Amino acid sequence: MLLQRTVDPSIEPVTLEEAKLHLRVDGTEEDSLISILIQLGREYVETYTGRPLITQSWKMILDGFYSPMQLYKLPIQEVVSVTYADTAGDVQTLSTDIYKTVFTDYDSYIEVKDGQSFPETLSESAVVEINTTAGYGLTADTVPAGLKNAILLLVGSYYQNRETIYFASIGTVADLPRSIAIDTLLNNYKLPRV
Repeated sequence: MLLQRTVDPSIEPVTLEEAKLHLRVDGTEEDSLISILIQLGREYVETYTGRPLITQSWKMILDGFYSPMQLYKLPIQEVVSVTYADTAGDVQTLSTDIYKTVFTDYDSYIEVKDGQSFPETLSESAVVEINTTAGYGLTADTVPAGLKNAILLLVGSYYQNRETIYFASIGTVADLPRSIAIDTLLNNYKLPRV
């Protein structure tokens, strides 16, 4: 299985103003740094919990059909499409008459409907593609307060301990300082299979 984000979130769940208030920073000299720290905090929270925060699109690639097919990156808002390579190698879109989706906060999956069966696929790897929309919503107020608070705590930790954080490239951080409070907040939302 391969998971790939195809559309990034359009905003961050924590605003620059919220982060600066949390950090007690006035002025604009460090706005660029703080904005990067917000992004890093969000990415850490999403990776740790397995939950996209702001609406984004994901593609899951599988080697074939099975029932049920677990969906990752919860909460899932919708399954946009399920495509597959048929036995001749042609790409087909799976009819929604064949499958149903089940979405919960901790488990979402696609399963074959009663009396239906999944079609045969080409006998190769990466022949089924499931495209989903995931996340809590398009606005920051849809994200649970605990996850936003964890981002603020991470931003504060990164900001105060910036000498222990090494940016190999934007989005890559080594030696992440965390606290028990951050772990406690995130563990409340962590998916069992992450």
